[in-house]
Amino acid sequence: MDFAENERVQLQDRSERLYGLGDLQERTGKLAGSKPDPSARMGLSEEEKLQISKELVDLQIETNKMKEQYETENFELKNMVVKNEELSQELLNLANARSNRGPTVADESSAELERVRATVRRLSARGAKLLGNQDHIKVELEKLKKTYDLQQQKLEERVMVMGKELQEAKGATGDTQRKLAEQSAVLLTSQSQLQEVEVENSQLQLRLKQLNEEYRSRLAQYIKDVAVGTPSPRGSPELGRSLHTGTILKHLLSSREWGRVERRLEMDYMDSKSSKAPADHAPMKRFVDNMLKDIRASYKSREEQLAGAARGYKKRMKNLVKKHENLLIAYGLQREQIRSLGSSAMDCGPAELHFSITDPELLTNTTRELNRLREEKAKLEMQLRELQKERPKETSAFPLSPEQ
Repeated sequence: MDFAENERVQLQDRSERLYGLGDLQERTGKLAGSKPDPSARMGLSEEEKLQISKELVDLQIETNKMKEQYETENFELKNMVVKNEELSQELLNLANARSNRGPTVADESSAELERVRATVRRLSARGAKLLGNQDHIKVELEKLKKTYDLQQQKLEERVMVMGKELQEAKGATGDTQRKLAEQSAVLLTSQSQLQEVEVENSQLQLRLKQLNEEYRSRLAQYIKDVAVGTPSPRGSPELGRSLHTGTILKHLLSSREWGRVERRLEMDYMDSKSSKAPADHAPMKRFVDNMLKDIRASYKSREEQLAGAARGYKKRMKNLVKKHENLLIAYGLQREQIRSLGSSAMDCGPAELHFSITDPELLTNTTRELNRLREEKAKLEMQLRELQKERPKETSAFPLSPEQ
């Protein structure tokens, strides 16, 4: 009943407003249909004309607004009338149905009504509780917002620090690459020097061997010629035992020593010719013996010099091999640093095995073991690069869906 009374009051208010709208329209029609006196109209000033025109425009605007409001409220009233009629019909039907039902149905309706009321009260209490929890939720949201802002600030600071570290890492990578290039150049230079020294050593050893054989053969031939003896071309046996002996002496002795020998032989020949006595071969023999001793001493000194040079060469080769191994170790460390700092696709240079010494004469047991380990490392690096090349292909061949 309260609901019907409220609807009746609202309808009465809207009817009164509609009557007021009708009066306003009548006044507007009268104002528009009235024809003022021409003499009075001529007497009006320009300002009054403008004022009247403005009032007419305002009145027309207000009239249009009220017409629109009238039409809208009229449509709503019609809808409400239709709804009221439907509700009245439903109430009549419910009243008739309740009057036709027995007391059991009435009790059931009352129980149902109580259950609905309890549900309404429970929902109202829950709504009040939810409204009361809004303050707590706002506080929690503020805390979450502050935490989010703090984490966002920390993340931005971390990103800046990581950017600086990345720039430093790039600079360190550039320095490491420069050092690696320098060490590679030093390695190549050492290898070229090592090859040149090896070639020179081989040539010196071959030359020493040839000189030793030539020395022995010429010395044996010289002794044989001195022991046999043949007339000299100048008729002096003491001046030269044979042409072949003189040729050997010229090759074996220096020009100064050969001049001394020749003067000695001429003096012996002149002494023997002036005394007209058989020549004594003892002084000649002593002279030849002394000369042979000098020759042996000179060749022995030469052999010692060559042996010392060979020992120095071997020592230099050992030092060079040691430096080469140290450079290889440093080169390997630089490659590992570049691989750890940079991308996997970055070129770290050839493997250490590429610069290893392969000459068997220069290899020691430690060097052979290091070369074996370097070879295994190079194989593993090749396998790792192949796996890294195959992985992107597999990823592109089997792309994952967004749900996965």
